[in-house]
Amino acid sequence: AAHLPGRDVLVADLIDAAYKKVLVDGREVPRTRADYEQQLAAGKGEIVTAANEFEQMLIGWLPALSDIHKAVKKLGLSAVQSVPDINRQLAMLFQSGCLYRVPYEWLQQYQRYLKALTVRLEKLPSQPGKEREYVLMLDKLASKLEGVDSHWQDYSREVQEGIWQYRFMIEEYRVSLFAQQLRTLFPISDKRILAHWATLSPGLAESRS
Repeated sequence: AAHLPGRDVLVADLIDAAYKKVLVDGREVPRTRADYEQQLAAGKGEIVTAANEFEQMLIGWLPALSDIHKAVKKLGLSAVQSVPDINRQLAMLFQSGCLYRVPYEWLQQYQRYLKALTVRLEKLPSQPGKEREYVLMLDKLASKLEGVDSHWQDYSREVQEGIWQYRFMIEEYRVSLFAQQLRTLFPISDKRILAHWATLSPGLAESRS
């Protein structure tokens, strides 16, 4: 499907994600080889189950992604400002290594985000004025993330988690703008998102210095 990496990349990502979910997420980093071996032995039986979970998740996204790709191709000139924002959204959600990199609790929300995007595309031709207004707001929020990935390894784990939270606050905001009927996970607004970013700024500056 469009917006997804190739099969070989996806398979490697899926396997890495399964190991991470079972052996790393929510667990202390093993200090010794013996600790590592013990953790691996304890989790080995769960890895196949986790890999199957990720596979089913991925398969579930494919029909919506296919429909979205077709709908975007049909958009006319009235959507000229919207297409870059839609492509940016899909590029973030389905970045290379997304199954491994994106926290699992957010991957579980992807089906709702794709549904919200489908609703947006259905409404877009009839409300170009609102769409332009929303895109300007989303551009402002997304601009804060410029350069973040190039410094990713410099950030503390706490700052990285805060950046993921910011990214997915934007996704929840998209749901509130374009498909309110799907409901957001928590109360959301552009002010709440920017306030969260303000809490990250000291950590970002410290990591880059």
